[in-house]
Amino acid sequence: MSGKNDKELDRLRKNVQNAMNRTLTKVKREQSSSIISRLALTKKKINFLTTHKRASPNDMNIKIFTFRKQITPTMLPRKATSSGVVVSLNKQKSITLAGFAEQKPRDGGGKFLITSKTPKNSDFSISRHLLKSSYKTSHGTILSKPREAFIAKKLDDDLAEYALKDINKLLAVANDIFTEELNK
Repeated sequence: MSGKNDKELDRLRKNVQNAMNRTLTKVKREQSSSIISRLALTKKKINFLTTHKRASPNDMNIKIFTFRKQITPTMLPRKATSSGVVVSLNKQKSITLAGFAEQKPRDGGGKFLITSKTPKNSDFSISRHLLKSSYKTSHGTILSKPREAFIAKKLDDDLAEYALKDINKLLAVANDIFTEELNK
């Protein structure tokens, strides 16, 4: 009699595990679309910066982890214009960083936005740097006085904060999806 009960218990445990994992997949997709509606990041980038823990027979927990990654202006779609760089936050909102230009470092690292003029208020935090200047002569390269430069760094909110903005709505959706998956 107990062997039959064990098989039934294992079957029920497997059904709950499958329902939880299907719920996790659908909620992760819902969270990604919520972040995409707030930020113009690609789905590939969001999936790279989020990870999940699926349910197993011994551990019936599911979790979605979002890294505390800062959103830089070079992660978002941007277009260089004669007045600066236009960065699209989402479909409705874009920011013009007046006087900025896109630059790629000589060592082959990632691109960044830089200006030599003191920037006005911006949605991105701006950091001040002193850049070494040099020029070539017939006697070799001569260093001149360092020049001031400003680099657009990051948005005030990071990716995890954007993921948490609709957490109550996602929890309600997760409950609905889970009850629907259990009834299948």
